[in-house]
Amino acid sequence: MSDAFTDMAREQNRAGYFFEYLQAVKKFLLKPTARNKKAAIQAAEKADSVRGGIFDGYSISSDASVYLNYLKAGELSTWARFLFMVQNSSEFHNFKALSPFIYKTCVLVDYGTGSVKLHGDFQPLIDKLISQDYGWKTYDGDKYFVALDKIDLVESNAFCVNRDVPRLVDDNSTQPEAYDDDPDNW
Repeated sequence: MSDAFTDMAREQNRAGYFFEYLQAVKKFLLKPTARNKKAAIQAAEKADSVRGGIFDGYSISSDASVYLNYLKAGELSTWARFLFMVQNSSEFHNFKALSPFIYKTCVLVDYGTGSVKLHGDFQPLIDKLISQDYGWKTYDGDKYFVALDKIDLVESNAFCVNRDVPRLVDDNSTQPEAYDDDPDNW
């Protein structure tokens, strides 16, 4: 057993090695040579070499060779798992651009606690797709990758709803006169 600071240091090391792994995978996908594949596998092994930490127990190197082949071949479920894995990485959009989902709107859905926090019209749409179209359950802690046809954002708007005065978020919006830019007054 280790203390929290040791676990955090290990996770920081693993995160650095994981980023190196992502760079090696990207290089392999852009130029799929045996040398680049070997470098990606070695980077995965290096990331896996950090033991302990908060997220110890998952391996990215165990099937790395096969995994890389599937990514290179454009296998959809492998790409979905990979994009889900890198969802919080700064590299997500770079990998999406290399994936078969380049022209799709991707939604990463995690029912980890038995519920998901999508609201409005979107959650029923996602729930229907997952449960009715595929027969999977939406309440038993599974994770899903959903690829939708490209959504046209020209007619779309976004509103910030956690402030007293909601504002339209786009380049052509005008701010209400009563809007106060000082975050301390929100």
